[in-house]
Order: sequence, then C-alpha cells, then structure tokens
Amino acid sequence: MDSGKIEATSNGKTRVLGPGSLNFNASNQLYGVRNVGDAPATYYVISWHTSTTDEQAKPAGDKPAAAPAK
Repeated sequence: MDSGKIEATSNGKTRVLGPGSLNFNASNQLYGVRNVGDAPATYYVISWHTSTTDEQAKPAGDKPAAAPAK
C-alpha cells in the first residue's frame, strides 16, 4: 500500500493496514477492502497465473478430454 489506511478482510479475518503493509488473498477465499482512514488510500493488486491455475479457471466444456488409460 502506498498511502492511507484500509481495513482488509481475508478469509474471515479483518485487520487494518497502513503504508508499506502487505496482505495476501488466496484463490477462492472471500476478501474485501475498505478505506477506514481520513484520506484517500492507494493500494496495488498483483495477480499471477500459472498453467495450472489457467486450466482450473476454464469452464468444464473447454478442457480437453483425458487421454485413455493404456
């Protein structure tokens, strides 16, 4: 976070974060962010993908069929 103060909720736990803080939100967990300070809050969101997470995100009809057992 660059400036301000936010309240971050991750997987049912809430904490207040200020400049320089980090918060991790795991995939498929409920999360939320709200400004609880007197000034605007600036924060950054970083998202990354792997071949595994990209495959899991595809609708079932878009996945290739499993190879037959030998």
